Amino acid sequence: MPRPNLIYVLADQLRAQSVGYLGDGKAHTPNIDSLAAESVSFTNAVSVAAVCAPYRNSLFTGKFVSSTGMVINEIRAMPDPDAIGHVLTGNGYNTGYIGKWHLYGKDHTPPEQFTPKGPYRLGWDGYWAANNFNHEYFEGFYYEDTPERIEIDGYEPDVQTDMAIRFLRGAKDRDEPFALMLNYGTPHDPWEWWNCPEEWNRLFRDVEMPDPPNYEDGSAEFWDPRFDRDWYLREWKPNRFQYRQVYYAMTANLDWNLGRLLRA
Repeated sequence: MPRPNLIYVLADQLRAQSVGYLGDGKAHTPNIDSLAAESVSFTNAVSVAAVCAPYRNSLFTGKFVSSTGMVINEIRAMPDPDAIGHVLTGNGYNTGYIGKWHLYGKDHTPPEQFTPKGPYRLGWDGYWAANNFNHEYFEGFYYEDTPERIEIDGYEPDVQTDMAIRFLRGAKDRDEPFALMLNYGTPHDPWEWWNCPEEWNRLFRDVEMPDPPNYEDGSAEFWDPRFDRDWYLREWKPNRFQYRQVYYAMTANLDWNLGRLLRA
């Protein structure tokens, strides 16, 4: 049976309704739209978890959070011999993992960022360039197989795409098939102008981002007590239009990088 090459791109907090091919006229996503035109689009896919690490662990293991124990962010995933990384490695794939991992952290300061080589990488035993998480994208970094932190010079999604392209170019000279997982942090907040390159910001600085017809004031204290109504009125509500603009700018940059990856 032929073993196809695999590339899985995961974007953090990218909403289905914020891409052009699904009807958003403000979105600048020509590469995503073009890919969708020649692909299957799963418009009724449902996550088994609503937050980052529990979903990610379920994606990698094929199990519900009730089986993985990863029920919230900032705890550590259990080793799992059936995880997809082990399946790929066990079937002769040259694996590559680049970007956000978020399955080995502990909730303390500073947060734990390095995942040592071994069972806690869930079978991604080939090339590894990852951290647990980072959302200040001009201050990017990653780790390989030692605890030495490697700083990223430039905008994190751009450099991660460069790394992915180098992996692909190296993989073509090898006999075995490859499986590459590229995990972007964008378009996750903070949605501040300083957190996205100006060449993408300027596409949306003057674009109006009105509230949808079903908009209501609200807060999230039942999710996290810090995000109460005072926080909402002080921090979120007056800035929500800018947050939307930067979100779209980050998504446009993400789309550009996907285009680079597709051409490679």
